Amino acid sequence: MSGKSDFAKFKRIFDHGVLLSKANRMIGFNIKLYAVKNLHSEIKKNQDNEKANELKHLLKTLNEEKATYNCEEFNSNEEFLNFLENMFANVDDEDRYGEVNLKTAQTFRIVSDLIEVLKNWGDIPEEWVKKSKYILILSLLIFNIFFLHILKILINQDCIFLSS
Repeated sequence: MSGKSDFAKFKRIFDHGVLLSKANRMIGFNIKLYAVKNLHSEIKKNQDNEKANELKHLLKTLNEEKATYNCEEFNSNEEFLNFLENMFANVDDEDRYGEVNLKTAQTFRIVSDLIEVLKNWGDIPEEWVKKSKYILILSLLIFNIFFLHILKILINQDCIFLSS
């Protein structure tokens, strides 16, 4: 994987941490910390000043959060895994009951990225490794279905405008 795509991946994971901080500050903090550590190693490899400045800003934000909320780095992934299991169960129920929307797809994508984080933190149950590909494909499928639906609506509107 190239440095540019790695940077984008870890930046996306950081953004997921920002979203998850609203539900669980400690988990969000640890996800952002994981992303920042990986962003730092990517920048060291690629010597990109623009990305280094962006990383400095992310580090400042993370340090402020740590000081303000007394956030600490996880020693184990057990709490994180419990949070992930609950998050997946909720979004999976939405999917099974036909309550699918773009938020569902985004949540599946976040779960997929969080499984990636867990893999790098250490032990992860084999069932999650197997689920990760399924979850990513499902999120992309939902995004594509909504995209095609929106495209169909736009095409139909254009046809109405063209016929008048």
